Amino acid sequence: TETETETVGAKRKQTQKTTRDPRPKRLGEHLTASLGRPYLCTGYDAYCAREPCVMCAMALVHSRVRRVVYGAPNTAAGALGGHCAPPLHGERTLNHRYDVFSFGLTEDSLQLAVNAAAVNDAAATKRRV
Repeated sequence: TETETETVGAKRKQTQKTTRDPRPKRLGEHLTASLGRPYLCTGYDAYCAREPCVMCAMALVHSRVRRVVYGAPNTAAGALGGHCAPPLHGERTLNHRYDVFSFGLTEDSLQLAVNAAAVNDAAATKRRV
């Protein structure tokens, strides 16, 4: 009986070893594979003119984005390095994290880019009419 118990236990361990994936998938990757379509924004990149505030940064966490790229830091309410210490995206207690990249633009250069885009949009609208 003792050898039978050892044999059954060994078979159970062997079955568990062969059926488990050695690389655990993240929830978003697992759901994407099972649904056949992206789960929320899994694998997407978010581009922002300014650094997101705490609420927007948490919305990006819940959306499961892969990366956040922003132009100018938000020193008043930024959650990814401008105001919040430590940055929200590095918080280990969250169930999802994303990479963050910044261009480090100043407010002046960002305003110039916004004005140039508005002029281009107005010119494109005029051409369509």
